[in-house]
Amino acid sequence: AVAGLALQRIAATTRRPPDWPLVPSILVASPPEDKAQRSRVAWQLANAAAARGRRVLFIDINAGKGQKDP
Repeated sequence: AVAGLALQRIAATTRRPPDWPLVPSILVASPPEDKAQRSRVAWQLANAAAARGRRVLFIDINAGKGQKDP
C-alpha cells in the first residue's frame, strides 16, 4: 500500500521544474543488517509499479562502515 501511494504521488505531480529528472526516483536507504527488508521493499515497489504500467529503478548499495569510494 505504501509503495503504491509513493508511486501515485510521484505520478500525480503535474508541475515540474525544468531540471526535474525524466524518470522519477524513490531512494530507500538502510543499514546492511536490513538487507531482507530492503529486498521486500524492492519487490513491493516493483509490483506496485507493474500494476500501474510503470517501471522502477532500484539501486541497492552497501552503506556499511568502512565502505570505500569507487
